[in-house]
Amino acid sequence: MLKDKVIVITGASRGIGEAIARACIDVGAKVALASRKQADLDRVVSTLPAERAIAIACHTGKAEEVDAMMARAVEHFGRVDGVVNNAATNPYFGPLIDTPDAAIDKTIEVNIRG
Repeated sequence: MLKDKVIVITGASRGIGEAIARACIDVGAKVALASRKQADLDRVVSTLPAERAIAIACHTGKAEEVDAMMARAVEHFGRVDGVVNNAATNPYFGPLIDTPDAAIDKTIEVNIRG
């Protein structure tokens, strides 16, 4: 079903996003891995088939970076067939009533807008 498809995966430098990328590769997809830190992405991509994976640093809460990420994926692979929007953040742990405004703003920026 994903054989030869091109999938962009955000939050792909570790954990669930990395596992999704590996699963996509395992069934024949090509993947563009995205996350904020290029070095973390490069570590993951170095363990994947070079012709089927690229790493693109991107902050998903910033529209211009998302546009650039998608353009780079299309430039590299010729198209994008799907996106796994796995990037998320939780900058505050505690009672909701005590959540600082900055943490709410960051959560909305990444988890909703991203």
